[in-house]
Amino acid sequence: MFDNMASYSLLGIAGLITTCLFIFGIACLIAFFINIFRLIKGRFNRKLEQCQSCGNTISISAIICPNCGHHYGRSNGVFNSIFGSFVGFVICIGGGFIALAELMKMFNDK
Repeated sequence: MFDNMASYSLLGIAGLITTCLFIFGIACLIAFFINIFRLIKGRFNRKLEQCQSCGNTISISAIICPNCGHHYGRSNGVFNSIFGSFVGFVICIGGGFIALAELMKMFNDK
């Protein structure tokens, strides 16, 4: 009984990991297309923008407006890079397919 329950638990955990890899891969793909859209729109080429709160001119990489203190919450991460988000997509989707193949092998051995 315990051996059977342990193998079902392992199968469930492997399925959850596979699902998470695919979801993160899709999130990376969405970030990839958003970054391409921003590049085409010219968002990466500009250096300054208007503050949403006070209208003062601030740097596009500013996290907080120096005039009014409005917080933008931006960070320079992997999702803000076209190359980084594409690599994340390839790694996660590739890992998801490998995990799915292993999951199917485990399921068929069961």
